[in-house]
Amino acid sequence: MFFLFNVTGEDGTSGFCRMMIPNNILNTSSYVVLINGQFVNSTVILDSNSTHTYLYFNYTHSTHEVIITIPEFPSLLILPLFMIATLLGVIIYRRT
Repeated sequence: MFFLFNVTGEDGTSGFCRMMIPNNILNTSSYVVLINGQFVNSTVILDSNSTHTYLYFNYTHSTHEVIITIPEFPSLLILPLFMIATLLGVIIYRRT
């Protein structure tokens, strides 16, 4: 999953983004913020609560494309899910 939007401002001025994302979407800390394809450091604001997380990042203005990517499955879950699916396939195959 990803969020894609553009930011525009007077060249050379400072800009920032504070974005509220529901925790059921941002269920991992492995999100990535890119501005024009370049990694940008972001922080989680302390006002985050049990239902929403607030991301904050800053940049120097002109016109930029911002992409925030959020993996749909945490990478730690993919291998165990694959192993369980394989095991179930073997069990079903042996029973037939």
